[in-house]
Amino acid sequence: MKSLIAFSFLFLSFFSFSQEKMSYYFDYYSISNYKNYGAKLDNLMVNVLNEKDSTYTLLLNYSSKEATLNDRKNRQLIKFVFDFKFEKIEDLNKLTNPKLYTRVQTIKGRRFKKFVEDFEYENDSLTEKTIVHLTSYRNKKRKKIINEHYYYFGDNENTVDSHKKSIKNYLLNKYKLKDLKDLNIEKVLHLKDGKIESQIDFVEIKKVDFNFKFEIEEVYPKRL
Repeated sequence: MKSLIAFSFLFLSFFSFSQEKMSYYFDYYSISNYKNYGAKLDNLMVNVLNEKDSTYTLLLNYSSKEATLNDRKNRQLIKFVFDFKFEKIEDLNKLTNPKLYTRVQTIKGRRFKKFVEDFEYENDSLTEKTIVHLTSYRNKKRKKIINEHYYYFGDNENTVDSHKKSIKNYLLNKYKLKDLKDLNIEKVLHLKDGKIESQIDFVEIKKVDFNFKFEIEEVYPKRL
């Protein structure tokens, strides 16, 4: 009898969880082509964010035909089937079969409190681009590089990035790089050991105002 009651409770809990209505607010998205040369990846992606709440993000992956909503605050993932061409924010309503994963391992990025950063830039008259080179070191001895990037800025009107934490605003505020005022991010190169490891080419960046609402269809209490 006790086993039957316990099973009934678990069944009802699972059923109610799977019917849960969920809602996430988004005000910003970017479409970009991501290349990882070491892993031989070349993939178009859509990254959807909330500028005021960075605890969750939604990534649409054309290669895997899957969308993943990463809710770091609640330590859960929600995966959708993504089988259409994303053209506007309302297209999120076309995502299907939302599956909730309730046990997710989180990996915290390593932070270096004493890191230092070297900055240099140039205006390329041939391509009419402004190129910024940032190199981060573990400490002021500058022996260990922890990050190295090249950022390319141009007059692409489709990639206006007004996000407060954008690389453009970071450079304007920290280095007073006024040359970027009327330019927009177009490309990012990430270097490892002096070689290009990955590249991001931005296609579109746009501010939006959208509440994404859906119902969970399946729940997976397994560890990813």
